[in-house]
Amino acid sequence: MPVASAPNTTITDSVSATAAELILFLKDTPEAAINTVPFEESWTIAQVADHITLSNISITRALSLQGTAINRVPDERTVELQDIFLDFSKKFKAPGFILPSKEVYIKEELIHQLEQSFTALREAGNETDLSVLINHPAFGDISKLEILYFVWFHTQRHLQQVKNISRHLQGKRL
Repeated sequence: MPVASAPNTTITDSVSATAAELILFLKDTPEAAINTVPFEESWTIAQVADHITLSNISITRALSLQGTAINRVPDERTVELQDIFLDFSKKFKAPGFILPSKEVYIKEELIHQLEQSFTALREAGNETDLSVLINHPAFGDISKLEILYFVWFHTQRHLQQVKNISRHLQGKRL
């Protein structure tokens, strides 16, 4: 399956476009809805946003790691990552270091932190050699380019999740 990307854009542009859509969605979400648990064993919209922020911070750190020369195509694992993270029938458990840290969030602070995490990620992605390999605790050997594709797919996945949570909450009529 070919990796979906807008023509003539870089991966950081694709991440930024999806991030902008997510942030706009959060800004348009009523304050009462962001901290409401939609159903048992689900995160709130705010907790999903916090998870994305924590993940972005972790990936930004990974992009600053010293990479090694790669002996394969730098985007070789992109389709694998797309197939994993855009398969909405699968559920995943987040590693502890990127689990949401609170039950209640202040909407403006949450959005500001999310925006900052995407800005830092974009800057790191634009300032590093994406063709090098790093060893990441969750992915093993992965190129920095593939890590940015992960961010794009991960953000798309969670954008879909917050939209689903919102639809569920609208059905409950907050």
